[in-house]
Amino acid sequence: MSTERLEALVLTRKPYAAEEAPLKKRAESRGCYKFTSREKLEIRAFESTFSQCLFDCAAKGHFLAALEWKSCFCFSDEIPKSIFEQVDPGECFFPCKDDPTEERCGGDGRISVFRTNLEDTRCTNVTLGEDGQFKKIMLASLPGSGNTWTRYLIERATGIYTGAVAEDSSLYRGGFRGEYESPNARNTIAVKIHRFEKNSDGHIILIRNPFDAIISEFNRKNSKGHTGHAEREKFAGLVWENHVRQMANRWLTMYKTAIKYGNVHVLYFEDLKENLAENLIKTVKFLKKNNPELETSAASDRIKCIVHDSTGNFKRSKSDSNFFNPYSVAQKQNITEKIKKLQEVLLQNSLPVPPTSYLQNEYL
Repeated sequence: MSTERLEALVLTRKPYAAEEAPLKKRAESRGCYKFTSREKLEIRAFESTFSQCLFDCAAKGHFLAALEWKSCFCFSDEIPKSIFEQVDPGECFFPCKDDPTEERCGGDGRISVFRTNLEDTRCTNVTLGEDGQFKKIMLASLPGSGNTWTRYLIERATGIYTGAVAEDSSLYRGGFRGEYESPNARNTIAVKIHRFEKNSDGHIILIRNPFDAIISEFNRKNSKGHTGHAEREKFAGLVWENHVRQMANRWLTMYKTAIKYGNVHVLYFEDLKENLAENLIKTVKFLKKNNPELETSAASDRIKCIVHDSTGNFKRSKSDSNFFNPYSVAQKQNITEKIKKLQEVLLQNSLPVPPTSYLQNEYL
């Protein structure tokens, strides 16, 4: 492929007729980037509309389309860092040429990047292992820490289903085919659990800022689903107070215990969101270390595929409402103490400490 796997489209066809124009929902934005070395871009881009650019990039087998107003570029997997640098979305403010949408198509020396509708199938084939094939590795977290989303990512990165200690029919219907497998069958690559499991071969401990995890689990309990939100008035009274106290205690106790027994991989939910590929690679390496027979030769392509479609159907979206802080002063102090204690344990065991946002966030 041409320099940096980059291809510019020469669009010479006439605009779509009404009956052949691709149906388009609001496109999924992948950010705003500025040119850092335009001279490395040896191919010219030619005029395009927003819809034509996305359509043609997909038709040519590309997962990403980018526009600098009316100039269209296609990318296969990622934006080349030697040519572009990601910047604030506000720097891409040009309206899209001849396209009646709310999208913005780049700026002065900026490109707006979008995901095309081309399906990436490199990470969609997932299967169960043979009975006894894998070590019993627990994916342990406090409820509300993103365990379901992390399972989705691990399954697609390894090609092997994950299991669970507590069965959930809604997750099985949603595609988690290892949900009803016995943890002792050892035919899943990891097993979801919300506590420490002594009778296991190791733990991936998924840690999320307890301020966020406690609210997320309260949302789940009070919205009857894995992706809903509770009404604000429910964040008051004895039920909420008991929930905060119990969850904060569990958050510290479970992780401390898992660390004590060793063979743990620490995975922070926030780091996973911030740098998905890097943290998935580390997680796959931990699983490979415990399961030498695990086939990981295609892991790089599988993770690129995941980056294209990382959300899945079970990642709770943020509420559209304004920021809401339901914590009392005493609750904030209690949770902060728990964070500091866990930080000490992690340091004592030479394990990664939490992001600075745990003790410097909008709740405090």
